[in-house]
Amino acid sequence: MFQLLLSFFALIVISLSAQERDIIYMYNESKAILYFTTAPERGEYIIISRKSEGSEYKVLNDTLPLKAVEGSAEAISIIGSDFAAINRIVDADNEIQLIRALKGNSFNSTILTLLFPGAAFVAGRLYEDSDVVAGKSYEYKIEYYSYEGEKLSEFTKKVTATPVLPASPENLSVKSVKGVVTLKWDYPSWEKDKNNIATNFRIYRKTGEGAFSQINQGIIIRDDNSEKVFTDLRPDENIRYEYYVSAVDPAGRESNPSKIVVLLNDEESSPEPPGGLNAGLNSGTVLLYWNISPDQNITGYNLYRKENISGDSLKLNRQLIAYSNPQFSDSTVRSGVQYFYYVTAVSKGGSESPLSSVANVYVEDTTPPLPPSIAGIKFDQGKVVLSIKASSSKDVAGYRVYKGETKDIMPLAGFTQTLSFTDSGYAGRGYSSGGSINFSVSSVDFSENESVKSEIVTVTVPDVDAPPAPSPVTAVLKPGNRVEVSSGNSAAGDVALMKIFRREGDAQPVLLVTLENFPATYTDNSCVLLKTYTYLVQSIDTSGNASGFGESAPVTVKDLFAPPAVPFLTAVNSQVGVKLNWIRVVEPDLKGYNVYRSSLPNGNYEKMNSEPLNETNFLDKSGTKEYFYKVRAVDTSENESEWSSYVAVTEEGE
Repeated sequence: MFQLLLSFFALIVISLSAQERDIIYMYNESKAILYFTTAPERGEYIIISRKSEGSEYKVLNDTLPLKAVEGSAEAISIIGSDFAAINRIVDADNEIQLIRALKGNSFNSTILTLLFPGAAFVAGRLYEDSDVVAGKSYEYKIEYYSYEGEKLSEFTKKVTATPVLPASPENLSVKSVKGVVTLKWDYPSWEKDKNNIATNFRIYRKTGEGAFSQINQGIIIRDDNSEKVFTDLRPDENIRYEYYVSAVDPAGRESNPSKIVVLLNDEESSPEPPGGLNAGLNSGTVLLYWNISPDQNITGYNLYRKENISGDSLKLNRQLIAYSNPQFSDSTVRSGVQYFYYVTAVSKGGSESPLSSVANVYVEDTTPPLPPSIAGIKFDQGKVVLSIKASSSKDVAGYRVYKGETKDIMPLAGFTQTLSFTDSGYAGRGYSSGGSINFSVSSVDFSENESVKSEIVTVTVPDVDAPPAPSPVTAVLKPGNRVEVSSGNSAAGDVALMKIFRREGDAQPVLLVTLENFPATYTDNSCVLLKTYTYLVQSIDTSGNASGFGESAPVTVKDLFAPPAVPFLTAVNSQVGVKLNWIRVVEPDLKGYNVYRSSLPNGNYEKMNSEPLNETNFLDKSGTKEYFYKVRAVDTSENESEWSSYVAVTEEGE
């Protein structure tokens, strides 16, 4: 798998992993390069906004969000000429495996994206902003989203578009032994300074009176824990050689040259460390090989291993490794551990060279961690807050949270490196009242092995929404001064009660009854004749939320039956007019009587009184013997009785 990882990268990856999400900002006088310390995971993308002083944020990539390249063909096209170099490091079996190694936030992918800009583009870690002005200050807003549109995190970064070149290599020296030129130099060790992230070196040579040109074909990777060494061949010892070294960062910015060193004559030297140390992993065994030392005075090699880049070295070989067989197999490694290897050359006189450059191998961990569990879950201001009980495994990188409305379908909701997770609902819109959401969590280690999911925990979203008011509400007058109230159901499915109120005029409503059956029907037997009432119905759901009122049309209580007909009507003509008399009608709500007159027995009768009469007699001052009369009783509800029998006018004494 991974053949070459160096101490500088181990340190910077560990540092970046321990920090919050951030960007490394680099400016090269034509554009700004933003390197994201946290790559978008699968199913995530990044929106980048920028503003200058006194302006508002402007989204830079709304039409093309920053995310990992999905297609292998497109990714290989972006990597371009670096494909072979990357594959030498990754040692992938196929193109798909190589592309997968570049994505995500593993140790290996971070190193590759720092070394190769194309790899950073494929992983969604690199963005170029060409619309900046040198010397001007800006503020960037970085937002991580899921493919479902849910914002996962956000941070801002203030920067100034100032080109800051990598530091120049120092203390460059040169010597030549038997035509082999050795260059050595120093470089400031990385101490969490994001301006000191040069990742490789370039070697330049000038032959005689010619011009300087780059001579290293491959990448000379920075290693802060080992001596910086480069060897060159000098076929003619009579020609003057001049050298200098520069440092290059992930944006391709090259430092100023180191001092120039001049090589005139060969000189004697102690053994040089072997070059080309490589390490590969095969079935749990690390296979190491290196170049045969060009020094014929070398008799063999020693191999050393470290588990900590700054720790002590362990010599692996008991006997000197043969000069002509520069290889070694280390079967004592453990999974999930990063190992650092070095080789030295030993001369026939017993002198040992300095340590070679390091070969770094991570023995991949294929054992998933133990699962976590959900320690607590609560609903707070429209959001679900989970407390996670940590996995007991020691190599846990974080926790994946899954959720779903059903237990059968629970997609990934997010990832957290802490023991707490807050979920704002789908696309951050919160949750509907009264529903339930299922949650489960798993643990993920640094090798991206995932545990089984925890037991599912269900949280019920509190119901704080009142149900709609019942509709329709009707009030129908019934015999006996009763009103029948009917109400349709509420549109909500969790109605537990319905309350029926009665309001008289502008007074406050009075509760009449609480019902548990819907649609609701209730007969009000407490009505008062001639009173006008409005009936109101309210729904109460299972959480106690009360709806507004569904309201009936006003209804006035009236007697639905007319009084009995007036009996025994008489009409007698006198000197003052026609005198009418009749027998009183028995009716509880009798209001009085109306008297009617007509010139024909079966003709049209005209009412003679303007208001109902309280007495059982009436004097028609304009009446004559030619008229006929009828009387009708009327109640307080304005119901009139049937006609009395008509009577003709008789003379007094007849």
